[in-house]
Amino acid sequence: MRPLTKPWRLGWAAVMTIVATAGLLACGDDHLSTRSCRPPRNLLFIIIDAASARHFSFAGYYRNTTPRFDEVAREGVLFLSTRSQAASTLPSAVSYLSGQYPPAPAPLDSEHVRYCYTMDRYSLAEAFGRRGFATAGFSENPHVTPVTAFDRGFGEFRVYSAFPENLKGEQLRIPDTSETLISDAKKWIRAQGEDRWFCYLHLLRPHNPYQTAEPYASRYSGEPYRLKSHPDSEYALTLELMRGREDFSEGQVRYLRDLYDGNLAYVDFLVGGLVDEIARDGQLEDTLLVIASDHGEAFLEHGRLHHSTTVYEEMIRVPLLIHAPARMGFMRGTRTHDVEMVDLFPTLIEIFELETSDRLDGESLVPLLKSPQASHKDRSYSQTHDAKVATVVRGEHKLVVEVDENFETLRPTELFDLSADPSENVNLLPGREAPPELVELAERHLERFLKPAASGPVIPDEQARQLKALGYIEGDSRSE
Repeated sequence: MRPLTKPWRLGWAAVMTIVATAGLLACGDDHLSTRSCRPPRNLLFIIIDAASARHFSFAGYYRNTTPRFDEVAREGVLFLSTRSQAASTLPSAVSYLSGQYPPAPAPLDSEHVRYCYTMDRYSLAEAFGRRGFATAGFSENPHVTPVTAFDRGFGEFRVYSAFPENLKGEQLRIPDTSETLISDAKKWIRAQGEDRWFCYLHLLRPHNPYQTAEPYASRYSGEPYRLKSHPDSEYALTLELMRGREDFSEGQVRYLRDLYDGNLAYVDFLVGGLVDEIARDGQLEDTLLVIASDHGEAFLEHGRLHHSTTVYEEMIRVPLLIHAPARMGFMRGTRTHDVEMVDLFPTLIEIFELETSDRLDGESLVPLLKSPQASHKDRSYSQTHDAKVATVVRGEHKLVVEVDENFETLRPTELFDLSADPSENVNLLPGREAPPELVELAERHLERFLKPAASGPVIPDEQARQLKALGYIEGDSRSE
């Protein structure tokens, strides 16, 4: 697949200048108000799974991993300090697709994955569908499926398996599943004709396994590191390191990071081609484009690999890019305010003038889209997959707490000054008391939101097999 350079790459600036002039005139003097302009016709919402914000070149990463996403950042609005509400897909996706903080997980029984969440709330797709939009979801993540009710509200929902049962080792991941998903999304969008549409894409990249099509597979990686027990598989290396069964070297971890960066560059290329196609069909200038991630990824910054298990910044800081039709009057550029993925739902409800009767925990980003001088809430919340570790951030300070088995009490364990210590290397708690206002925020959140569901859905064998391939389930057990 050859990347398209027009009209997105070369024609974008010229198109946006023309549309901006006409759009602002059409909106009148009060062009910074979304109510003074016609909402965008369409929404394209793309999640790139396990994408750590710090690995994007627009965030200052030392590699040019994301040239196409950088273009969106330059021409739209980049939120540089965005936190997901969980360090794993299920609770995070429940949150940003409902505008509500995630609950505690369902309890374990013999037929259920241990920490399972379902989309049992009023969803973004329902809000768009009730307003007459055609809606479709395309998911490559085995967590985000009809089994966990993520098809709720979508007129069409397609799931793609990246892990065939009869392939092992180097061939564990089907190389072209992501391309197939994007190709199908293109066809669906084109088939809508004059109808307004909302299209949600959940790509399982750069999520492990980090196997990627060439030339991206070897773009950053040198000599492969292997396991004696599995000499043919880089993926076996990631699982053994994650489970603590293999002594790892600095070189091995660096090799995994190199593969991850190549995978990120690959999804950057794929999404760039999709946006090129939409622009070529003349739909981009009337489409709101949102690109984000559900959680980050760790490479032993704090002794852990992958995600789900901690609330350090490498696991919860994610990219968030929003590009809107110029007539909306949103001021392009970077926002450094602390924002949350849960803020996306009320933002989209406001922009598209939709309705919801549910309680919303997020706060609309529209004021910040209009002006970088606008204010926003000064706190954020995130949790691990099992909700046994959580964090509240307010201003410069980040408090980490452990939650008891019954989700009734919590204990402060770590405190960081993110302005002086952005890498979270110095725990301030041994020498001082946890700030009462942060403890109160954490306790209030525990009381209001961490109420476990009665049970989770039964996971079919095929879905359990895919979750096993991703490392969420080990052996024949469904307890991880």
